[in-house]
Amino acid sequence: VIYIAKILLKKNITPGIISRGYKRKSKGMVVVHDGKEILVDVLISGDEPYLMAKTLEKVPIIV
Repeated sequence: VIYIAKILLKKNITPGIISRGYKRKSKGMVVVHDGKEILVDVLISGDEPYLMAKTLEKVPIIV
């Protein structure tokens, strides 16, 4: 997912990522990254969405 998002960003296409948030502590939909900043911590988002949020600075991520 990170690799594909980076390819799209290089082509000036901003993707959005939706993840299941496996083993996260929260319930319901959570915006992890709004395209500007990380909004929640790893316990709320899950480890993989949080890693994507740290790696992809301009990509919105929702779990």
